Amino acid sequence: MNMTRMTRGQTGTQLNTVMAFHFVTFGSGDITNKNFRQMNQRYSRPKMLLLAATAGLFFFAIFMPGFFSSLIPALASKAAGDNDKPVWLTETISVDTPAALTLETSGGFIDIDSHQHDEIVVDFIVRKNREYLRDTDEAPVEITINQDESVVEVFSKVTSDSRWFRRSPSVSVSYQVLVPSDTRIRAKTSGGPVSGRNLSADVSFVTSGGGIDAQNISGTLLARTSGGPISLEGITGDMTARTSGGGITVSDATGNLKARTSGGPITLRSVSGTIEAVTSGGPIDAGIPEIGEFLTLETSGGPISVKLPDHQGLDIRARGSSIQNNLDDLDGLMEQRSLSGTVKGGGVPVDIKTTGGGVRLDYY
Repeated sequence: MNMTRMTRGQTGTQLNTVMAFHFVTFGSGDITNKNFRQMNQRYSRPKMLLLAATAGLFFFAIFMPGFFSSLIPALASKAAGDNDKPVWLTETISVDTPAALTLETSGGFIDIDSHQHDEIVVDFIVRKNREYLRDTDEAPVEITINQDESVVEVFSKVTSDSRWFRRSPSVSVSYQVLVPSDTRIRAKTSGGPVSGRNLSADVSFVTSGGGIDAQNISGTLLARTSGGPISLEGITGDMTARTSGGGITVSDATGNLKARTSGGPITLRSVSGTIEAVTSGGPIDAGIPEIGEFLTLETSGGPISVKLPDHQGLDIRARGSSIQNNLDDLDGLMEQRSLSGTVKGGGVPVDIKTTGGGVRLDYY
């Protein structure tokens, strides 16, 4: 299956607008100029300006009869906000499970959820000049769908006529997607957030322009963004989370975790596994019920507070501007800015380092 749909914007309304504006500007001006001296004798300047504006609106209404009728709903829609997002196009693709899906777009968000049908449903949401388009509207958008049995690819791009003096496109294409829960996902956008939930396969979420939110996923997870925070909750499987523009929060997760950010804090709530969490822009707050092969926490921008498992043997090394140790069975050497010791006879390596704050150690 290979499907391409391409539509372009209308020009008739633009032409009509130009004609009406031309008539108002020059037509009203000619009338005013011809009778300027007579009107100046009869009316004051404010009254003359009011008459000219009234005449202009009169001619504009004649040549643009739909202007005011379309203006009022537009203002009402703007006042109500963008909570309702009309669907511009819907495509339903039957697949054999387990399937694999690739989604790519620029300028929009991607949202993925699962359902109990052997089909992939994609709702395309198009936004132009800050307004969401309906299925009756035309848009400068090209959509391509490729299918090879259970492998599906969905691509969209904004055509060149949506650019003005090489600025960023004023048109964005977003996806709302339903898939069988065991579908492998690769989703990428350069202009918005990515979210996914209730999936039982490997997923990859990549964006350059927004945050990432993943919930209730069983499988290997890659979350990478240059422009927002990352939130992972209820993940079972290996996780990689990298961002240059926000914090990282991981909750109720089991699996090996690599988390790295340059622009925010790292928060780990009930995360079990082999963990490496590094930030240069904020504090680290971690609660670890079970450590895998090792635990590494490092920041140069704030304090570190960690709750360690109370049933594991640990080899602990910690450095910071101050050390607060609440592990009552620690055996080792503790100084003002460093700690080296073991609990429960030692075993799993724990390395904690900060150059921008203190370190606090507690049991989970």
